[in-house]
Amino acid sequence: MKNFVAKTVEYREKNNFSRPDFMQLLIELKNSSKETTNPFTMEQLVSANVRESLLIDQWWN
Repeated sequence: MKNFVAKTVEYREKNNFSRPDFMQLLIELKNSSKETTNPFTMEQLVSANVRESLLIDQWWN
């Protein structure tokens, strides 16, 4: 999962690509946190994505 998220973030940032989705919100949060003393890590982004996926899974089932 980490590799998938990292590649998605890398692709979107490299190609200036965005979508109206949860991943984009996390990317924007990561980029805005660069200016703080405690920026978000890739592990935190992956964790947030996994939690969101589990919540959606539970909602649909």
